[in-house]
Amino acid sequence: AADQFLAVVEPIVQSNAQPTDKLRDMVRAHVGVVADNLADATVFLHEWKFLGEQRRQAVAERRDRYEHLYRQVIEDGIRTGDFAPTADPKMAALLVLSSVNWMPQWYNPAGPLSPGEIADGFVDLILDGLCR
Repeated sequence: AADQFLAVVEPIVQSNAQPTDKLRDMVRAHVGVVADNLADATVFLHEWKFLGEQRRQAVAERRDRYEHLYRQVIEDGIRTGDFAPTADPKMAALLVLSSVNWMPQWYNPAGPLSPGEIADGFVDLILDGLCR
């Protein structure tokens, strides 16, 4: 699951898109991985801390690398003026990831919202707080 999250988000971060578009695409990609791999995502997002030390450390390194991608885009958005200069990149990244990482607890594939609608709803709320 960690590799799946990184594989879909790294190309977005490396693209020439604006930070707001990158963040939207990153959240859409993250939600897509969760929706398509609900069991794996649940284990990765919530059960990794019960692994043995060596495996737990490997997962933590991937998690930190993934979080850094979000921080990077938020920092870029502050630098370009797309996001408010007072935004704390670390706290903003944690907010974004905390919101999407809780999705396995309540997401129902048969529910009324598609993964894209869920992602867009999250991003709209988040960007309203990050943008000027």
